[in-house]
Amino acid sequence: MSLQQPTYGLGVFDLISDQQLTAGIFLDSIPIGLVIGLCWHSIILIIQKLQHSKKKSRSYFIPALMIFNNVFNSMYTFLSFYVIYVEENCQFLSYLANVSNHAALTSFTVFILYFAYIVSNKDIWVKRICNILVVHRVGWAIYDLCVTKFVWDPDTGICNYMQDPHSVFFNFVDLTNDCFTTLVNLRVAITRLSLESNITQTLMERNLVRSIVVVTVSAFALWVGNVSQSQYWLSVVPLWKAYVLARCINFDLLFEEDLEKRLQKKSFMKMVRESLPGQTGVKTMEKRHIMHSSTSKD
Repeated sequence: MSLQQPTYGLGVFDLISDQQLTAGIFLDSIPIGLVIGLCWHSIILIIQKLQHSKKKSRSYFIPALMIFNNVFNSMYTFLSFYVIYVEENCQFLSYLANVSNHAALTSFTVFILYFAYIVSNKDIWVKRICNILVVHRVGWAIYDLCVTKFVWDPDTGICNYMQDPHSVFFNFVDLTNDCFTTLVNLRVAITRLSLESNITQTLMERNLVRSIVVVTVSAFALWVGNVSQSQYWLSVVPLWKAYVLARCINFDLLFEEDLEKRLQKKSFMKMVRESLPGQTGVKTMEKRHIMHSSTSKD
């Protein structure tokens, strides 16, 4: 079995100057700090909401899944950067970082597929496809954990991530899952809901837009993983992807809005129609015509 070892062509690891190396480390630490802060802030909010919840019977599946994802996402972002420069326990800590990565990505897949199933009005075929996609993703995670190796390089002083060429397909699997959820949300929004409905606006904003963002980020990460030969870019892009996924899974939590207030607002399409010239006069004429018709019948 051949293992693919990344080279050092564009990353900060090639720079000789200590100042440049320090600057590179600082740039890497930005997404790490953002992810850790966001994840643990979200965990605290979830726990507080559960403690103050007035509902006697409620499902704890989504809150538990979000806590699970935030814990492993923050663990991955910290370990993936920390183990690069630590010779001691290089293999063990790197393997733990890889486990955390797959745990975060798989739980995120379960999260978006579950919401796709709910949005589809619990369609039986959507449920079956979601189950297949989850099992498929878990299988690729197990395969990657079995074949990926980590080796300390004494010349560069870096713990190298050596991945089997076939195991990189789990990135393509993530992209496929993201595309499926996007298609489900788009299909429901077009075929079952009115564009003037506030419920449709919520669906578009929270699910469809989120799915499109995830697809874009996953596609970019997949492209970098297949094209780049730099250890730096192969490590920093997953960190920013982890931040985007953390934002997406915690979107409803951080920007939660009461459903009744949301439904009282005007939808985007209604605001556009009312802003067009002559729309007020047309509505007034329609009302007068209805009143005149009812009077004539009496």
